[in-house]
Amino acid sequence: MRYLKHIVIGIYFAASFVLLILVIVYFSSVKQLKENVNRQIASLNNYATVSYDDLSVNIFTGTASLRNIKVNLKNIPGEITSEANLRFETAQFSSWRRVGQNMVPYRVELAKPSVWVKSSGKMVTFPLDRVYCNISEEQGFIKIFFNIEGLVINPKDILPEIYRDLKTMGYDYIKISLEENEIYNSITKQNTSEIRLIFEKMGALHCKTKMGNINATDLISCFVQNDGSFDINKIILEAEKLSQNMTFHSIELGYQDMSLSNKLINLLAKKQRTSSERFRNDMISGIEMLVHLFPFLQPFQGNIQSVKQFIRNPDEIRLTVASKKPIPIGKLERMNSLREADEILSGLEIKITSGAKEQPTSKESSSTEKENELRLKGKWKMDRIIMADGRSKPATGEVEFFKDKTVLFPGGKGGSWTILEDGRIKINLMGFFMFGSFQNNTLKLTSPNAPGESPVLIKMK
Repeated sequence: MRYLKHIVIGIYFAASFVLLILVIVYFSSVKQLKENVNRQIASLNNYATVSYDDLSVNIFTGTASLRNIKVNLKNIPGEITSEANLRFETAQFSSWRRVGQNMVPYRVELAKPSVWVKSSGKMVTFPLDRVYCNISEEQGFIKIFFNIEGLVINPKDILPEIYRDLKTMGYDYIKISLEENEIYNSITKQNTSEIRLIFEKMGALHCKTKMGNINATDLISCFVQNDGSFDINKIILEAEKLSQNMTFHSIELGYQDMSLSNKLINLLAKKQRTSSERFRNDMISGIEMLVHLFPFLQPFQGNIQSVKQFIRNPDEIRLTVASKKPIPIGKLERMNSLREADEILSGLEIKITSGAKEQPTSKESSSTEKENELRLKGKWKMDRIIMADGRSKPATGEVEFFKDKTVLFPGGKGGSWTILEDGRIKINLMGFFMFGSFQNNTLKLTSPNAPGESPVLIKMK
């Protein structure tokens, strides 16, 4: 019993010592994180006044949270800015990494932000759902995901000239989401960037670029100074220096229609007191006349066909410009003669493609389309939802694709489906569009209406 008493006392003191060490580490780490956050906020004083009600830190999850943040923007030297301020219910900073001598959050989430901008002498409010940014590094790749969800604009406040037209087309408000993906390969020094701007129930724009000869490490390291502060001027100078050495590889611009094109054509036709069909034909005739008048457009005759096809049946249209060999950005900026312009243009491949399909002239569909139809029909189980940052969350429910090209989602949500020329499945749930692609035995869905969430379905036997 005596030995047992000594053992218990020894365990008690050992546990107390470990607990004391943990408490010291916890509070020192909390203090360090708070100092980092406050130092980086203070460094923005030249550009904005930032205040908040509370700063809390969870050292076990590595999350720092600010509550009720207010940001009043100042005029940046050399720029003309309107009076504006921002507010956020909460801001969370996590996934900290060391950059130079400082700890920098690689994941930032702003909940329920609002923007106030002075317009025509009054402050106009733009509420948002969420702002999210995540940076990850793995196997020589730096990946950045940035997302703005649910920016609501009342056209009556800032677009009074077209407010009546938008309301006539059925758009009482404009809801916008932005999604940006950057993938940088530190070995090849190439960066692929894709930006999608989604106008809910209207349409979606996207821009995808590929650039080379980029030393992104220099830009990332200059974001945070040795004292933990931000220097926007230095960041801009470093970005300009990088752009001089960058090379252009390709760019793709695209538009995916949801309902805007047909509504806009109908509205313009009505204003000109003509039919929508006649208006479309006049647009096509105008394009054909331009090609006839300007000989340099002749090589793009095949591309013009895609534009005409989109006018007849708006769906999706893409402009791709690819360089046969990398072009230094500095060379493009210094271009000052027609000869140099011709030289650069001769090294470019320009293509316009349309996702719209003409009415089939035959009842026979392609073998690929038939295979995908057979593969799609039947019941699918909702397995999981892949989030924008790569994490997954579980999902439940069943989705059934029927022979008559209708589909039923959980909760009784019904719609229609079609097979696109590129093999993807297009789903229309009363104006909510989704696109599906087969991956082995699964079907992955994406939607411009809900960026950042991709449901994964598994076929049921």
